[in-house]
Amino acid sequence: MAYAHGAGYNTAKQCLHGTRVEILDEIEQWARSTEPNVPRVFWLNGASGSGKSTIAHTIAHRFHQRSELGSFLCFDRAYLAECRHEKVFSTMARDLAYQNPGVKQSLANAIRERNWPKWTDITQQWEHFLVKPSAHLPTDHPILLVIDALDESGGAQSRKDLLPILANRAMELPFNVCILITSRPLDDILWAFRSRVHIISKVIDDIPESSITHDIKSYISERLASVDDLFLDDNRLHLLVTHSEGLFQWAFLACEFIQGGSGSRLSSPEKRFHTLANSYATPSLDALYDTILQEIYSDDNEDDIQAFQIVMGQILALHEPVSLGALIALIKQSSSGLDANGINSVLKHMGSLLSGITNHLIPILPVHSSFCDYLKDSKRSKKFYIPPRAQLMVEHFGMKKNFI
Repeated sequence: MAYAHGAGYNTAKQCLHGTRVEILDEIEQWARSTEPNVPRVFWLNGASGSGKSTIAHTIAHRFHQRSELGSFLCFDRAYLAECRHEKVFSTMARDLAYQNPGVKQSLANAIRERNWPKWTDITQQWEHFLVKPSAHLPTDHPILLVIDALDESGGAQSRKDLLPILANRAMELPFNVCILITSRPLDDILWAFRSRVHIISKVIDDIPESSITHDIKSYISERLASVDDLFLDDNRLHLLVTHSEGLFQWAFLACEFIQGGSGSRLSSPEKRFHTLANSYATPSLDALYDTILQEIYSDDNEDDIQAFQIVMGQILALHEPVSLGALIALIKQSSSGLDANGINSVLKHMGSLLSGITNHLIPILPVHSSFCDYLKDSKRSKKFYIPPRAQLMVEHFGMKKNFI
């Protein structure tokens, strides 16, 4: 039976203690409500980097601690080849079956009767894997199902069958089962979810600015309080909070950069702070990417930038993320002429923008999907733009594959 492995919640992605209190409490109160007319779906939506996923992981952890988390599935563009959009309800069903013998037996009967171990029709999955077996769930406590980053499932085509079910049929589940969804407000999702009586639509931008400012200030203060050789007074803290423009992802990347996670050529956190503080007047994630990359490639060496384009072009081109060791093998098989030392010389400076660059066994991933969008748009990334020709044709296991 299809299952989205590796798509569960991550305790490391939770909100900092004492932050996001209002929205976390609002979601928890909604999920615990026993009123008959309370909407069954809560859609938290907002811009990239606004902290939606962090909230989802925090809520999931809270409910898991009380054995009230039914299932958690996180979409990620780095894993599009897994077709997680075809496994949403089968994954939820397996998670619920693992927790409840009645659901497990009902699900086993459905599979046995129809021989559906690999069935990809999600409408049938909804009816036979989820709705019917869910009748065996206990009703004395809430059961939360979470779909995080729905916008990362792929193009609109990947959601065309899923959205109508979520938008129109959630009431078919038992009254105590509710669904939390996070995403950007893409057109197809917005069209499906708007004006639905059983869906609460919460725009993260509607959270009071004072609350967001307080939370980002707390986050930056805690992250940078113990950094050696960095003077952080209220004025400097206020400057960083202002620069964040309410984006938690900006605060995260800025702290990584100042702490030296990028392998910066500036040796001092103090110098990194000044680079960040003085480099632009209108902060945004794009401007932060500009700052980090400009600092890494400050000498404008064409060979270094070409090496950057080769390495990042390969990372962008792959449908599935690969480890450092696999990435080196792939690039060495190409005609780029870049060896392992050259590849490592690029990646060692990218610690604030990529994860997995110090371990040969774990996948290399952008810390935020917006970095990929930035690199693919010439107007946004300028000299750091990754053109299609840099997204390499790779020869692997004797077969040519175009991963673009």
